Amino acid sequence: MHVKGIGIILIVLGTSGIGYLTAADLKRHLNDLKWLRRILLLLKEEIAYTHAPLEEAFARISRKVKAPYCLFLTQVSGQLARRAGSSFAEIWSCAVEERLCTTKLTREELEELKEFGNSIGYLGGHAQEGAIDLYLEQLKVEVQDVREGLAAKQKLCSCLGVMSGIFITILLI
Repeated sequence: MHVKGIGIILIVLGTSGIGYLTAADLKRHLNDLKWLRRILLLLKEEIAYTHAPLEEAFARISRKVKAPYCLFLTQVSGQLARRAGSSFAEIWSCAVEERLCTTKLTREELEELKEFGNSIGYLGGHAQEGAIDLYLEQLKVEVQDVREGLAAKQKLCSCLGVMSGIFITILLI
């Protein structure tokens, strides 16, 4: 009887843990969207007020943000300095793939970020600001959508974790 009891407790704890980790990932997704928005606000500031080229702007911003975003911006800045025949869009896209794959940003959000890189690389100062504003508005809507459903989804994940553990133990008994 002790072995069954311990097994039941371990199953319920394990599935509950999975539910809570999934809920934490949802919160991390929101935080990653907020960090991306913060980076774009800093980039807009760099372009508008310092008129810095993208290479310098990314280098400065990289010192103000956390990993993996600082690594992403450092890579873009470094490759822009070397240029090695690659276009800005190629450098940006490669850095998104290599450095931001560990974030909780969805595949669609990463693709939108790559598209942003396609548009910003060849534009001048005011047009770059316009492209940033457009993408910031898009991110604002995404952050709001994620924020609105976050509490309910977190609660659902937690409850499903516990309930699935109980269901599995009932099946095994």
